[in-house]
Amino acid sequence: MTLLLEFTNTFLLVLLFENTLFARALGIGRLIRLIEHPATILPFCGILTGMTTVSSLLAWALTALNQWFPIPSFGKPLAFVGVMLVVYALTCVVWGSFFKSSYNTYRPLLSPAMFNCTVLGSIYIGTRENLSAVSALGLGLGTALGFLLAVIIMYYGQKQLKKLDIPESFRGLPSEMIYIGIISLAIYGFIGSSILF
Repeated sequence: MTLLLEFTNTFLLVLLFENTLFARALGIGRLIRLIEHPATILPFCGILTGMTTVSSLLAWALTALNQWFPIPSFGKPLAFVGVMLVVYALTCVVWGSFFKSSYNTYRPLLSPAMFNCTVLGSIYIGTRENLSAVSALGLGLGTALGFLLAVIIMYYGQKQLKKLDIPESFRGLPSEMIYIGIISLAIYGFIGSSILF
C-alpha cells in the first residue's frame, strides 16, 4: 500500500503540478512542432512515455550504482546521455526485431522522442532527487503523460487562437509563446515554490 501511495503521489505531482513543460520549459520546441501535425501526437507521446519511464528507472539504477562507484560531477552529463543511448539502442533492437511493421511505421518518431529535453530532464530530476524505484517509475510516467496533457492544452489553445482577431505581428509563434507563458504562470501559481524538484 505504501508503494502504491508513493507511486501515485509522485505521478500526480509530476503530471499536474510539476508539469515539465509548463513549470520547467522542458520540450517546448518539440511541443510547438508536434501540434503542427496532430496525427503524430498520440504515437509520439506513447513512445515518449516508454522512453521517460525506462530512462527514469535506469537513472534510479545509476544513482544506486553511484553510491559504490562515484561518478564525478563533470561525468554526469555523459552518464545521462549514455542512459539515453542505451534506452534508444535497446528500443531499436527489441522493437525492430519483434514488431517490425509498427517499428518501420513509427521509426521517424523514435529519435525525436528519445533525444529531447523531456527525457533528459526526467533523468536529471530522478538522479538529483535520489528517488526510490517506485518514485522513479512515477516520475517517468508522470513526465510523459504531463507532456501529453500539455500538448492537448496547446493544441486546443492554438485552435482557439486561430479564431481570434490577433494583430499580424503577434500571429503564430508570438501568440503561442504568450499563451504558454500564461498557462505556465497558472501552473506555477498552484505550486508557489518547487515541491519536488
